[in-house]
Amino acid sequence: MTSTVKHIDFPTLIRRLSPFRTLSSDAQADIEQRFAYRRYPAGTMIPGAAQNTGELLLIRYGKAKVVISGAGENQEKLVLHVLGAGDLFGKPFPMDQGPVPADLEIIDEVGALVLTREALTAHLRRFPATSLVLLRMLSERLEETYEAMACLSLGDVEARLVRLLTRLAKKEGRRVPEGFLLPAAHTQTDIASMIGARRETVSRLLTQFAHDGRIVRLGRAMILVA
Repeated sequence: MTSTVKHIDFPTLIRRLSPFRTLSSDAQADIEQRFAYRRYPAGTMIPGAAQNTGELLLIRYGKAKVVISGAGENQEKLVLHVLGAGDLFGKPFPMDQGPVPADLEIIDEVGALVLTREALTAHLRRFPATSLVLLRMLSERLEETYEAMACLSLGDVEARLVRLLTRLAKKEGRRVPEGFLLPAAHTQTDIASMIGARRETVSRLLTQFAHDGRIVRLGRAMILVA
């Protein structure tokens, strides 16, 4: 099934959706003109070893997953982060040139704005306050990684699923009278990969949650009742 690509205009992305929305208007205008555009077709896999390019990607539209692939015949994947419009990804200033363990998997066609190390350095010389945005982004990404690890190690599968749904509600959900509306952004396979479970187990638990009134299912979307 081919998904519809929803393009997001440049000013909206920079000034409303991205972490750069907190910059001054002058800083926003400067960094805007330093980006280049790149498209990644669905199914593209960018291995960790190929990410030490000194580039920062700002996703304009589409969906990608940061994954760690297991060894062996099954090649099971652990999803660390799911990225969408406004999210940043990359290592503009890698501390070393060693391998990056996580791969970037393009799920839906991604249009990205690319900032090279040289372009970002030139911008930071003029607007050093932008470094605070990058530090905040790194801090938030680390917190998400810690939470992902917690979802894998704390409690049984049901407890891990509840913890994940709560985290997604805070990050991606929209407040509605019944609770938080979670968009249809994640398949049951995605969710299972985030908590170290089988898709069939996630399906069974979501059905049970709906029966108990803990969620309201709206196709692939759902309301987390609060």
